[in-house]
Amino acid sequence: DCITAPGTAVGTLADATRCTGAAGQDLAFNGAFFMINKLCLNAVSGAGKVGSKLNYIACSGGPKEQWEINANGTISTIQQGLCIAQSGKSLELAKCTTAASEKWTFKSEADRS
Repeated sequence: DCITAPGTAVGTLADATRCTGAAGQDLAFNGAFFMINKLCLNAVSGAGKVGSKLNYIACSGGPKEQWEINANGTISTIQQGLCIAQSGKSLELAKCTTAASEKWTFKSEADRS
C-alpha cells in the first residue's frame, strides 16, 4: 500500500491505499518533509505520541512535520524516532519494530522516469 493524500484540504487525514500511481500518492520528500499540494505530512497529536494519526497541514517546519527515511524501510519522526505504521487503511505513529506494517518503499524522481 501507499501513503495517500485523499484530498487537498488542510486537516485531511493521511491514509494507506493500494498503490496505483494516482496523484494523491505522489508525495515529495523535501529535506525532512513529506509534501503534497503545498501541505506537509503531520503527526496530529505530536511526534512523540504513539497512536497519533497523520494528516496534512500548512507547512510550518515544526517537529510534528519532520521525518526520516530509514535504510530498513521505515519512516520515523526525527525527534522521537516513532515510525509511521499502517493500521487497516489509516496511518499512525508506533514504536519502531520493523514489522511489515511499518515498511515503506520510497521512489525518487529519478526512479520513476
